[in-house]
Order: sequence, then structure tokens, then C-alpha cells
Amino acid sequence: SINSQYTAYYFAGDFAQMDFSGTFWNYAGFARIKQLFSVANPNAETKFYWGCYVPLMQKIISDLKTRPEVTAVQPETTGTQMAARTADKGFQVLVDGNWEDFYARGVNIGSSVPGKWFTEFSYDEALYLKWFEQIGAMNANTIRVYTLLPPQFYSALVYYNEKNPDAKLWLYQEIWPEEHPAENNYLGADYNTAYQAEIKMDIDAIHGRANIAKRTGRAYGYYTADVSPYIVGYLVGREMEPEEVINTNAKNPGFVFNGSYLYTEANASPTEAWLAM
Repeated sequence: SINSQYTAYYFAGDFAQMDFSGTFWNYAGFARIKQLFSVANPNAETKFYWGCYVPLMQKIISDLKTRPEVTAVQPETTGTQMAARTADKGFQVLVDGNWEDFYARGVNIGSSVPGKWFTEFSYDEALYLKWFEQIGAMNANTIRVYTLLPPQFYSALVYYNEKNPDAKLWLYQEIWPEEHPAENNYLGADYNTAYQAEIKMDIDAIHGRANIAKRTGRAYGYYTADVSPYIVGYLVGREMEPEEVINTNAKNPGFVFNGSYLYTEANASPTEAWLAM
């Protein structure tokens, strides 16, 4: 079994009834000689050990490789850490501690494969790795996803970027609010409480610090891969239905938002203020 975190071998054998007592060299050396002698005698009970088990273990040990270290994003000051930022009329990403100009050449990645509903996620890490290789081969540098995807997507992205430090893929992560808010009102109290909880949970997952229980129509699982160094933006929302926008604006006249980082002016619509919030 191979994934981005490890290669696992399942190997079973019953040595409980076998006698391996003898001189030290039976275990420490001459494995090849012992293998040849055991093959010559098909009834030797050590044949499996020397002919199969020892060669497999030798291959596993020889295949051991050290994974490259990941350089964590270092904040310029204490507080919020950023991997990307706006700069005048342009955009920049943090690379090896330096801000570099960035132009996104992006690919949208859907939440499912052909023949599946958009809520039927793939938990196949190898599939995501294949996609990343193909996206990298076409010289794209950015991917965008519409909602939180399964943990395998993010572990595959970390693995791919560690293998391709000079051609990594940056990520726009969209955080999807539920459809059909009560009374078509984005500013409904229950709707916003649920969405704020989703935002927090998704950002925890992006940092590899979430264990999301099984849920219908949403990705879930144990998120351990930290992709936050590759985030160039969080996207809020989904396709907005006309009746939702109309009703939100009608039910919340004069609503504005004044936050620590974003605000809306008086001429903004309540829906725009909700997006800013």
C-alpha cells in the first residue's frame, strides 16, 4: 500500500514452529548462500525464510528514502501568518522568506469524477497525485477547489509540492455555505452560525488539525496534512441564486459590515456586506 505519507507492507508468516537456533552467521550474513541452499531442498522449512522473507526485507531497507523537509512559512511579525498578499495592483507569494510577484495560471478541480454526484467525493489519493502531475505538466501553478475535499486531496498536495519545490501548486480554497437558507436570507442567524462553524472547521483542516466525523454531502475524515503554506486565498460562497440575493437585500436594509480587515460602505448591498463579513 503506497500513499503520500508512507509505503506499507503486510507480510504474514508462521515461524512459531520453526527452529532457527544455530551459529551467528545464520542471521547476520551469508543470506544469499543460505537462500541457494534452501532452494535446492524444496522441503527445507527454512526455504520460505531465506528465499522470501530475507530478500523482501532487504528490498524494503534498500528502498528507504528520506522525504524532503518542508520549510514552514515564517511570519514577518507576530500574529497572522501569510503565504500570499496583495502588493499595489499586483499579487505576491512568500518563497523562502522573500515576497515574489505572482501571476496565477489556474485550474479548477471539481469535487467528484464523471458519473458521480458532486457530493460523492473521491478518497483516492493516487488519483489526486495523478491530477497534480498533469496540471504541473501543463505549466499551471494554481488550483482552485469549490469546497473542502477529503484528507487525501491535501496530503497528496503536500507530497506533490515537497517533490516539486520549484514548481509547486498554490491553492485557492473555497468554503461552501449550505444551499437554500431559510427564507432565502443569507443573514439569518442559524444560517450564519452554521457557516461560521464550517469556516472554522475548514481552516482547521487546511492546517492539518481536524478530525471531522462522517457527514452527508460533505467531505470528512482525519486531516493531518498542513497545506496552509500553499494557500493564496480563501474564497467565500458559491453560485448565488437570484431569489436569495433579492430576499437578503429586502430583509436587511441598511446592513453594513465593519471588520478588522474588511468593511463595506453605505452604498454596498446587504448581500455584499454579508460576503465581506
